[in-house]
Parts: sequence; C-alpha cells; structure tokens
Amino acid sequence: MGKVVIKINVPDGMEEFVRREVENFVKTLIEKEDLEELIKGFRSLKGILKTKKSAKELKVDLYEELPSLY
Repeated sequence: MGKVVIKINVPDGMEEFVRREVENFVKTLIEKEDLEELIKGFRSLKGILKTKKSAKELKVDLYEELPSLY
C-alpha cells in the first residue's frame, strides 16, 4: 500500500484535530474499498468546517466584520 502526504493550511491549534479527522475519514472509505466513493468524499470536504452556528448567524457575523475590513 502506498503513502500519501497531504499539506493543507488550517487555523492555529487545529492541526491535530484535522489530522485525526482526515485519517479517520480515509480509513473508513478504504474499508469500503470503493475508490469512487473515496474521491466523492474528498471533493465534498472542500470548504467544510464544523460550527455550532447556523448559516444565518455566520452571515450576520460576516456582515458585521465587513466594515472593519475597509
């Protein structure tokens, strides 16, 4: 079996959490032995970060921060 090294940028302090989540995700998909499912799963991860806030709350936070960016 081959080895793959993935380099991604994550927020400070999240390195170990992201490493564990990616390893668990890959282990689960490899056990299924379905390459198409593995590829589909990785594509679905793009841009996802778990949060307890709703999409509406995140939009409100974003709009509140916009004036400080200018």
